[in-house]
Amino acid sequence: MPRITPRVERYKIYENEQHVGFFNVSYSVDGRTFTADLFAPSMAFILMPDGQGHVTHEKIKSWLIDRIVPPTRIGIDDLLRQMGLSEYDQLSILKYTSAKHASDAGWIDFSENLEAVEKQLTDQK
Repeated sequence: MPRITPRVERYKIYENEQHVGFFNVSYSVDGRTFTADLFAPSMAFILMPDGQGHVTHEKIKSWLIDRIVPPTRIGIDDLLRQMGLSEYDQLSILKYTSAKHASDAGWIDFSENLEAVEKQLTDQK
């Protein structure tokens, strides 16, 4: 069984091309969790953040479900192949689609893992 290296990946969340927060992916021996930290108003997340702008794993999962093709969809294997995926993985699908949805202008920029960038800058000092 592969060993999990605890780590956090952090990506920018946008709405209407405005940077409104961060999407966090935390890896631990218990698995993978998703959270978000918002610092600007967002219609896509309007009911989800707490008073400090934090969105919990439970709340973000319900937001993400609408942005991910379900594993029971007819033709899912063909769709996964088109995405370059060999198996169903929610995060990989999110990365492929940038978590875009037709009902709002929110999306996640997965092009740069900000935790890795921040660590590199810290290590260089």
